[in-house]
Amino acid sequence: MWPTYAMIAIGAVFQLCILAAAVWALTRATDRIQMATACLVVCGIGYVFTATQLYSREGLVGSLGVLVGAYVALLYVVVVALAIYYKRWAWKAAIGAFALHLALTVFLVAPLLQAGTAGFVALGQWLLFGALGLWACLHKGSRELVSLAVHSDA
Repeated sequence: MWPTYAMIAIGAVFQLCILAAAVWALTRATDRIQMATACLVVCGIGYVFTATQLYSREGLVGSLGVLVGAYVALLYVVVVALAIYYKRWAWKAAIGAFALHLALTVFLVAPLLQAGTAGFVALGQWLLFGALGLWACLHKGSRELVSLAVHSDA
């Protein structure tokens, strides 16, 4: 029983560290953009696991896995364009990706809660990273930073 408690304690410390980093980073516009891209990466990792599970099945579900994999590849292009170049189109695509992520989370609530503790933790992480990334993208300072990057000569 003690390994379970140890894993819960490690997970709680890890989540608190992520929350502290998020609160600290969200006070500056450039860090908000980086936080949004980090949240996109974490969401993308979840989609990779979903795509591999879907692809391993036969028929239409396997084809859906290929589509999810293609979505993840496009998501990583958005991550690079947003994190490095502060492209306005990538910022808009990130907002759409977070909105889609949160909409998918709503549809997955019932199956995840039926999966027990692991599903509950996964649901919490999906909601946390989706909401945090969306908030970071929609913040006024993030919008100003992205619009400045478009109009600069650099």
